Amino acid sequence: MKIGAVLTVKNEAQLLRSNILYHRHVGVSEFYVFLDGTTDNTAEAIEDLGVSVRSSVQSGDLDDLIRNDRMLKSIISQ
Repeated sequence: MKIGAVLTVKNEAQLLRSNILYHRHVGVSEFYVFLDGTTDNTAEAIEDLGVSVRSSVQSGDLDDLIRNDRMLKSIISQ
């Protein structure tokens, strides 16, 4: 049986590597890491661990998401 972990992270270069290594030690074999607007070197910090890394939010899309969220909140509050 395989155990997988899905992680959505932002600017976790200092912690993510040790987190993955720990969970690999206790039996997690598959990792799917989604970078949520990360601006540090998170991807580079784990590139040698053989985990799947994707961007969940492109850096330019983040401003659009924030703008849409504010617009939706203002509509709901009316």
